[in-house]
Amino acid sequence: MAQAPATYIRKFDKENENLERTLATHLIGKPEQFGIWENDYGKFFAKRCQKLSKELQKRILPNQVDERLPADSAVDTADGSSGWGEDES
Repeated sequence: MAQAPATYIRKFDKENENLERTLATHLIGKPEQFGIWENDYGKFFAKRCQKLSKELQKRILPNQVDERLPADSAVDTADGSSGWGEDES
């Protein structure tokens, strides 16, 4: 049965004296900064996405397209366009 993050991380913390180091290997920062103790899934998701993005930026070679498009342009838009900057007129 699934448990809330605060529940299983507390158990894991008792068994693992290097909790923060272990979490860092999974791109998870300090539990209090990631909303783990409050079971704040939204905060956890946002913080983890930030960590993942930083790691990807370290490993991916920038391309010219990255300079032309804003970071959120690849997201589908409410009007049904792709958001990739194509001329929609």
